[in-house]
Amino acid sequence: MSQETTNRYFDDLARALAEGSLSRRGALKLFAGSALAALIPSRALAGGDDDECVRVCHVPFDRVTGECDFANAVTRCVSRRERRRHLQNHPCDCRGRCAKCLTPECLPGGVECTVNAQCCSDLCQGGTCAAFGTNNLACRCNDISGGGNITRRVCLSEDCNTLEANAQTICTPLCATDGGFSGSTFCQPDSPECVV
Repeated sequence: MSQETTNRYFDDLARALAEGSLSRRGALKLFAGSALAALIPSRALAGGDDDECVRVCHVPFDRVTGECDFANAVTRCVSRRERRRHLQNHPCDCRGRCAKCLTPECLPGGVECTVNAQCCSDLCQGGTCAAFGTNNLACRCNDISGGGNITRRVCLSEDCNTLEANAQTICTPLCATDGGFSGSTFCQPDSPECVV
């Protein structure tokens, strides 16, 4: 409701009360109702996106064997902040419901791979898919068609200092089909693109 509409509403309410066409009790009920209605949206907004339920497929990870236990995967409804924590700290977890992300076109972090395209993170390192995270590393790759450079992005769990220090190791396999890594990278921490 705009400020002008609100002002007009309360002017009409005061006029009706003054003219006697509205009782005090009726005016109080209308006033209380409009005040309550004005509070509801602001209270809903106060919770922010963190209170919103988003899905994550939690897959138990055996730190001793380094294997994902897909048989015991479970879909959880968590806040956006909690989803970030899951994807950073649990290498086998993936975004969305288990039915979708465990039978996908891509493999979650920690699963064996042979090429980048097999992995949901678009990065197969040392025969294993890299885990998703919230830090967005941008790799500049050579464009084999001669058009300059292509930017390839990957969301990983390491902090940006670590990602930038290891950029060549990370970007080289990511840029392999484009004509190679051009040597220019940057990292965006807690990227919205990685959290969605």
